[in-house]
Amino acid sequence: FRLASCAMPRQRTATAAASALPSSRAAVVALEQQALASLQGVNGIVDLLQLCHTVDADPDVELVYLALQACLRIFTHYQPWTGPHSSEDGAAQSAAGSVQRWLQQQYHHFTHVVLPLLLQHGPPELQIGACSAGMALLQQGSHHSKRLDTHLLAQMLRAMLDDSDDREDVLSEFSSQYLGYADVRYFTLGCIVKLCTQRKGSGHGRPLTSRETNFANNVYGILNALTFEDGAEALSAMWTRADQDSSVNSVKGQRKAFSDCWLAFLSLPCPWDILKSVLLRMEEDIMPHLTNPRLLIDFLTDAYNAGGVAALLSLHSLFTLIHRHHLDYPHFYERLYVLLQPELLFVKYRGRFFKLLSLFLTSSHLPAYLVAAFAKRLVRLALLAPPAGACLCIRFVYNLLKRHPTCKRLIHRPLKADGSSEQSAGDVFDPQEQDPARCRALESSLWELEALEQHYYPAVRRAVQLLRTPALQRPEQEVEKAAAMTYDRLFEREMNPRQRAAKQDKTALSHKRKPADSADMDAEGAHPEQHEQHGVPLTFEPPLAFYDDSSRVMAVD
Repeated sequence: FRLASCAMPRQRTATAAASALPSSRAAVVALEQQALASLQGVNGIVDLLQLCHTVDADPDVELVYLALQACLRIFTHYQPWTGPHSSEDGAAQSAAGSVQRWLQQQYHHFTHVVLPLLLQHGPPELQIGACSAGMALLQQGSHHSKRLDTHLLAQMLRAMLDDSDDREDVLSEFSSQYLGYADVRYFTLGCIVKLCTQRKGSGHGRPLTSRETNFANNVYGILNALTFEDGAEALSAMWTRADQDSSVNSVKGQRKAFSDCWLAFLSLPCPWDILKSVLLRMEEDIMPHLTNPRLLIDFLTDAYNAGGVAALLSLHSLFTLIHRHHLDYPHFYERLYVLLQPELLFVKYRGRFFKLLSLFLTSSHLPAYLVAAFAKRLVRLALLAPPAGACLCIRFVYNLLKRHPTCKRLIHRPLKADGSSEQSAGDVFDPQEQDPARCRALESSLWELEALEQHYYPAVRRAVQLLRTPALQRPEQEVEKAAAMTYDRLFEREMNPRQRAAKQDKTALSHKRKPADSADMDAEGAHPEQHEQHGVPLTFEPPLAFYDDSSRVMAVD
């Protein structure tokens, strides 16, 4: 630019500016072209900025969006003029300095236009446009100052995470476009930590307000789109040209920011849909990237103690803390025992639960009373379960008795020397007792199997026959396919003559029994060795601290 040709832009009164606002797309384009053509036309910036300020007065959304983008392109074009003022002498320096100072004022004014657009409750297109403009300002500002304007970024994030509304659209755009840059990601996580810390301690023990729910949804909108990457490419991608702190482009610094952000967010009360999503992602997307996963103990134990679906979903992550990070949880099996309720057989995640339950009950150090309690409770559930659930419970009990021979007395109790039985009159098992050590399951028997032998569905009767085999000689049964079975699949099988012929079961209610190891709906498939997949070990040896009383570790009988 030739400084000698510069002239001070003319000043407008508020009345004149309001009456001269562009009212059409062509007018906005004309003002932009005049401003880009020469410094003589930069007065149009005032009109464009004033148009952006009309957002609260039922504006033309398209017109405001065009004005916003026009301002951004003008300031990008005059980027050298919005930087620090150069020191030159003479009249040229005075004129150029005046123009530069005026452009700097309008540039800073533009940053204050962006924030109200992010906060407004109007169309999301304006919020997305304001977000793009704000990020462009961050990028341009770093060219002059060689540092990231963290204050402006923090103000933008406060506006986007504002709890007055659910801002899914603009947060989705921000996450997809800018979180891939290491500097933006690092300072975004730090800002979320500060916002969550300010709210810590509120909302616990009472229903969440709409504002608390909106804030949780907004923050999780960013965290849900965030995946931790420690590759060189992910650390080298920068949005600005600022001189970065060593923590920004280091794996250690990024991991600490990731950990602090998640821990700060999880310290706040969350709506159920967010809690469920977090628990589903915890094992693969969150826990492996934390600096200290043991800090999740409070969050996971609270979810586990809450019972229901939350307990089922937290079980896998809690298992990881126990198995790999040496968490001591003395009442773990008592809580696990309480989870065995009839509704468990109807939930979506029952397959996941029974796979983990199988791992928890593989240890040879488990006392016989504990295994017997689980076996007895599962057989009771089979009486109330649909056909697929009954098969699942029976096959699971078969696996328990095969792994723990001391519990075979539940189905075969030796006679005394005088030929009498040890079984007392009636069932001493207490189904209401929540402590497996006091329910007296080992003194009882699995008499429920006799009732299940009269079940209307042939597959259930065949499953019971597994426990009739001498010394339980059949291999351990696969239970995951039974957990995935539904009424629709059962009905489809019964209505398909070819499938019934392949199963050697000519009628749906046939009393003809086929061998227990035949290919049935949940008898075939992978064997327990396949539990090695996805890093899950074959066996689980719990620490001795799991037991309140060390004497319980010794198996009964």
